[in-house]
Amino acid sequence: MDDELKKQFSKWNPDVSIPPRFQAEVWQRIAAREAAGRNSLWRRVQEWILTELPKPQYATALIALGLTLSIGVAHVQAQQTNREHWRQLEARYVSSINPVAQAAALE
Repeated sequence: MDDELKKQFSKWNPDVSIPPRFQAEVWQRIAAREAAGRNSLWRRVQEWILTELPKPQYATALIALGLTLSIGVAHVQAQQTNREHWRQLEARYVSSINPVAQAAALE
């Protein structure tokens, strides 16, 4: 079977004609895609991170921003926790002075 297949392949001679300037156009398309990749947003961000971020002023600003955001998030969470605790305290106080609630608790 392999010999027969080899014979068929040897007989087969496709007529392929490459358009003029085919290779030059291929390389132009490759160059255009590479240029587009260099100008992409992600690539620019990556270059900025690698070149500019290590500078002291950017590192300091990033640390300050991180601290500010962390403190802000912690403050919001603390407010929510305090609100919940105050609601529990209010409910306990109301039930402690409400005679109906006291009677229900004794039963």
